[in-house]
Amino acid sequence: MPLGDGSGLYLKTTQNLDFQRCPHCSTAHPMFARQAIFQTSPKKHAYAAALPQFHVFQWHVYVCESCGGLAGAASVIHSNTAS
Repeated sequence: MPLGDGSGLYLKTTQNLDFQRCPHCSTAHPMFARQAIFQTSPKKHAYAAALPQFHVFQWHVYVCESCGGLAGAASVIHSNTAS
């Protein structure tokens, strides 16, 4: 998934995601409950150099309670201009 792929959805990384329809099973107003949270940062120089600043991302993994499909969301939790 490219970074920013769903940025136009304006979803908040809360306990549950608010989808109109599940992207997997098309259930209307599905319950997507958060199952995991973890942090990552780019280690490979080519990716780290592509970002204007050093970033730490917080990823949230959600599960559709109807079909078990997954959805992921990320937010930047730390950035600075130090190299």
